[in-house]
Amino acid sequence: MRLEIIVVLCVVAGFGFILLAAQRMRRRRFAAGTVHGLSGAVFLLAGACAGLVGANLVTYERLSHEQAALELQFQKQGERSFDTALTFPSRRTQHVALTGDD
Repeated sequence: MRLEIIVVLCVVAGFGFILLAAQRMRRRRFAAGTVHGLSGAVFLLAGACAGLVGANLVTYERLSHEQAALELQFQKQGERSFDTALTFPSRRTQHVALTGDD
């Protein structure tokens, strides 16, 4: 909620500075118009960046509910020889023999 307020305030300030820049340019005060125009662009870009960061945080929060993908159990059968049990979340188990430097 706070980030949305920051985005709205930045966008409103940016458009305010853009409007002031347009007034200054009409009055042929080019230096002041340029400064206000650049200030407006900075505020609009800051609002856009804050919005993108907020959207990224929302999607990250949705992905944070993680679950185990696989459970591994190793049993040594001999030198450089292992029996591996792969247990999936569905409780299906698969056995794989590993030999050498796999």
